[in-house]
Amino acid sequence: GQHDVIGYEGPSRRIMVVDDTPDHRRFMAESLEAIGFEVVAAETAAALLDYARLPKRYDLVLIDFHLADTTADQVLPQLRELDGWDAVPVILISASPPEQTQDFVAVVSKPASQNKILATIAEVLDIVWLYAPPNSDTKPYSACTQLDWENALNAGDVFAIEACINHLGHHNPALAGQVRQHLERYDFVAIRQQLATYLNDAYVQNPSDAELIARDPQHGDIHSAIG
Repeated sequence: GQHDVIGYEGPSRRIMVVDDTPDHRRFMAESLEAIGFEVVAAETAAALLDYARLPKRYDLVLIDFHLADTTADQVLPQLRELDGWDAVPVILISASPPEQTQDFVAVVSKPASQNKILATIAEVLDIVWLYAPPNSDTKPYSACTQLDWENALNAGDVFAIEACINHLGHHNPALAGQVRQHLERYDFVAIRQQLATYLNDAYVQNPSDAELIARDPQHGDIHSAIG
């Protein structure tokens, strides 16, 4: 299987993430920061332009097509007019990209897996990833709480679920692999059942695992075993 990316060669790069969905923005920012990027997250096109007017330089922008105040193709010409922004690569992430996408360096269609986004970033920035050795204890992802799992599953947010699976893979690769197979089929019900079963089995053997999913995702009750 693929080892987890833990960083990249060369100097630190700065990425602007523009997405009006708080969960998407947070997971994108957290997973990119975990592997060494400096990330600035903006919720709207107006915020993107405000950040862009500051003296900080960016290596890349990841932008969702539909924003609260406009669309990515509308704000891009305004961004290009700003000092130092004429050539910064912009990757579009969209469930329904527009017909004209030639102004974007790449287009990643939603639901976008983390691997797909990282592969696109690597291609655009010519980055060489550094991987964790097999069976290492490196934990580049913060633990997903039960609430993180629930939010990700309720939203059907593939990127967020994959970030949680990656963390789970550090201490239960077999389960992470099974959950990932369900994810490839978008079978969120099966993922919930798998996590609920895992919680019941894991609690006695490994309390720290159980805390990751502190409730039964199907019933929402805290298990009596956890006190």
